[in-house]
Amino acid sequence: MKKTFLIVCTCLFSFLSFSQTEKNIIYQDKYGIQISEETFLQYDKVKNYIVKTENDNTITNKITPRLGFSQLNNNQLNIIHSKLKNLIGNEFNPKKNIAIHTFNKERKALKKAINNKQYWDYIKYTNTTNEKYQSFLVISKDSKEVKSKKRKVYIDNENFILNTFFSKSIFDINHIIIKPDGKLYTFYGNPDILMALDSLFL
Repeated sequence: MKKTFLIVCTCLFSFLSFSQTEKNIIYQDKYGIQISEETFLQYDKVKNYIVKTENDNTITNKITPRLGFSQLNNNQLNIIHSKLKNLIGNEFNPKKNIAIHTFNKERKALKKAINNKQYWDYIKYTNTTNEKYQSFLVISKDSKEVKSKKRKVYIDNENFILNTFFSKSIFDINHIIIKPDGKLYTFYGNPDILMALDSLFL
C-alpha cells in the first residue's frame, strides 16, 4: 500500500512539475501587444509596473502604466469635493491643486511621510507654471496610525479614496492629484511622493 502511495505521489509531483515548466510565457506592452522578453525587460520602472496573470497554459506579464488620467464632469467633481471636505474639513480648498497620498498597510513609507514636511502641507513644483499642491496624507480606516491635523494626516473611515480610485490597485501606497478644472491623475504604487508628482510632468 505504501509503495502504491509513493508511486502515485511521484507521478503527481512529476506531472505538476512538467505542467509548470511547460507554460507559455508571454510579454506584453501597455497596449496588450506581444513583445520580446528583451524589450520587456527594458521597461521604465518609474512609470510602469508589471501585472502578472496565469492560467493553465500561459503566464502573461503585462507592462502597466503607473499614471492614469481622467477628466471629471461637474457632477463627479462636486461629489468628490464633498467627500474630501467631510474627510479633511475646512483646510480642503477645491479651488487649489490637491495632492492626496493614501496609505493602506505600508507603515515604513507612512512614517517617512509623517516625519518629513516635504511630503505634506504644501508641495511646490517648479515647472513652467510654478504650481503648488495642497498635500494631505490619508490612511485607511484599518490603520493603527492616528489623525494628526498638524501633519495633515487624516483617517478615511469610509475608505472612500481607496474604494473609488484604487480598488484594483496591487499596492499599499497610491496617489491622486485633483485640479480645480476636474483633471484627475492617479498614480499607483510609488512610496516617493515627490517622484509621483514629478511623473505627472515627465
